[in-house]
This record gives sequence, structure tokens and C-alpha cells, in this order.
Amino acid sequence: MLLRYHSNVETVSDMRELAPADTAPEALNGIERPARNKKLLTNIHSFRALAIFLIVAGHTFFPLSNATATRVIVDTLDDSSIFFVFVAGYLFRHLHGDYHFFGYLRKKFTNVILPYLFVATPGVILAVGRRHDLLRYPQLAGHHLPFRMAWFYIHSGAQINSALWYIPMITLMYLAAPALSAVIRNPRWYGVIIPLTALSMLIHRMPVSEKTDIVHLWLYFLPAYMLGMWFSQFGEELLGGLDRRLGLLLILIVACVAAMPILITGHVGNYTESGYFTFESGIIDWTFLQKAVLAMLLVVAFRRLPKAAHRVLAPLGDASFAIYFVHMYWLALLLRLFPLQGMSGPAANWQDAHGDLLQWISFTVATMALSYATAATVKKLAPRWHRSLIGY
Repeated sequence: MLLRYHSNVETVSDMRELAPADTAPEALNGIERPARNKKLLTNIHSFRALAIFLIVAGHTFFPLSNATATRVIVDTLDDSSIFFVFVAGYLFRHLHGDYHFFGYLRKKFTNVILPYLFVATPGVILAVGRRHDLLRYPQLAGHHLPFRMAWFYIHSGAQINSALWYIPMITLMYLAAPALSAVIRNPRWYGVIIPLTALSMLIHRMPVSEKTDIVHLWLYFLPAYMLGMWFSQFGEELLGGLDRRLGLLLILIVACVAAMPILITGHVGNYTESGYFTFESGIIDWTFLQKAVLAMLLVVAFRRLPKAAHRVLAPLGDASFAIYFVHMYWLALLLRLFPLQGMSGPAANWQDAHGDLLQWISFTVATMALSYATAATVKKLAPRWHRSLIGY
């Protein structure tokens, strides 16, 4: 089976190059390709910059002295990875139509998998060398070093750079591309998003320390990916009028953000489970629904941003994948250099830490700045290989 697709879908530094001017829709495989205009891609580009900021801010967050503020911030930031997945699905459909499936996989290997292997290696080496990590995963007992290293590459959420769980999960999306392409050609199949969303809201996510089941993660995020596809194909047109009613749009966004701490009592942040349908955090994962709805509303809202705002966000959008790759390393180093009150154990284990708002903002800004500087440095020093080294 063949799948036609643009290369470099995930490396958003090329997004503006893919849309130099408005082009007329053209028939392809029974569907119409949307006019690729600068406004549309700038919209998505800036939204991805926001997504990476929220992800980093969520990873740097620790409990504050004010419990209400802690709850509102956690409910706002947690599960922001859904935004990343939504954008990936949006781009999958938006750029659908130019290359064969195996060419698509080859580009993914070059621009996503290779930098992942490069960036993950320090964490993998540290994990296989630490008795603590090996004892935490008894399934590694008795196996030789190559097997243990391969296990941590596949189950990358189990190592210090735990954010890298995203890459094995999104790789399953890449491998499912022929089936997802069939949905684009047969839009009535988008109806499967509804039962898949219900499934995600019931199976929940796995805790950070136990993100070893990539199939579980893939099932959880699949409807968010497909929702991005649907939004690219139909949602932009259906919700496009909202950007001309800014007041209503802002009210909907605020209501969506406020719904979690107001309507959902007794729970803060991600709904995490140790397995399928264990319901340890409750029955329904409202965070998934919140972030899925917010993704659509925010993409529409970003149409109203002034050009100056898009110019400010553009560098973060360009480097978003690289920032995602390396930010946990920098955060672990910062926490070792500037430990918070209540910290114990490994530098990256700050769940029991606590501090004030200024400390959190400082950690977030420093982590973002150092991660961006790393991406820019690699790009400058390795102009031919930077995408294969760090995805930027």
C-alpha cells in the first residue's frame, strides 16, 4: 500500500517553506487538499510554540504554598502533550499527498528516530548503570547489557529523560499511517474518534515512572491525533467563524480551563493508572477532554494574534521538537545545582519538592532558555546534520 505524504512533518522549521503562497485546492485521492496559506501555517506554528512552553512548564512545576493556585496551574498544564499530538495529526492531514509511505518512514527515521536515539543515549547509559533503575524494573533481571539498553530505548519513559516516552508512542502513529490515510480518503470513518475518545477517558495515562507500555500510550493519544486530522479537514471551516467573535471565543477558552478545578472535585492533574481500566484516579479522565477541546479553540484563537506575536513565537515553534528532546536533562541539572525544599533521591525526582511561584517561573524560563540554546548551538555547529542529531 502506498501513502503519499510530505517529508519532515514533525520538524516544524520547514512549515513556512511548505506554504510560500496561497494555492488553489486540488483533487487528490478523492479529497481536496486545503489551500496552504501562510496564515494557516503560522497559526499552527505559533500554537506548537505554546504547546512546548506548557509542556516544559508542566514538567518544571512543583507544589506551591497556595493549594488553590497549585490546583489551577496543574489542571491547566497537565496533559499538554495532547496539544503536540493534535498538531502532529493536523499536519499529517494538511500535508497529505506528495510522497510514498516508505519515503515518509525514511524521513521520519532521519528527522525523528535518529535524533531520538542520539538524545536518549545519555539517559539510557545512566539507567543501565544505576542499580536503582534496574531494581525498579525486575523484568530486566538476568538480561545482558544490550537487552537492557534496548529496553530503555523502547520504554524511554523509564529513564531520567522521561519525556522521551513520546517518540516510541508517536512512532506507532507513523506505522499506522496507511490506516490513517484511509480515514482521510473516507471521512465517514472519522466517526471512530467518538468511541476512541471514550476509551481514552476510561483507560487514562500511566504514571511517569511507569510509562513502559507504549501501546497503552498510543491508544490513549490516538483520538487526539485523529482529532487533529479531522480539524484540518473539516474543523477549520466549521469553527472558523469563532475567530471573528473574539469575546465568545475567549469565554469558551476560559470556561474550558476553569472547568477542571470547578467541576472536578477531589482530583488534581493527570488521571494516571497502572494498567487498563484500573480506575485508581477515578472513572473518567476529564483532562483528556479538556485538552482536546482546548486544542481546537486555541488554534482558532491564534488566528487573531498580531504578526509581532507570531514573530516572537516563531523561534520556539522552530525548535519545539529539539526543546522537547533535551529539556529534561537541563531540568535535572538545574535541580541538582539548585535543589528545592523537600527534594530527595535522584535530581529529577522532585515530586516531593515544594517552593514558591518565582522559583517555578525561574526554573521554567531557565530550562526553556538552555534547551533552546542547545538546539541553536547544535544547528550552528552541525549545519548538515543538526536535524539528525537533535531534530532541529
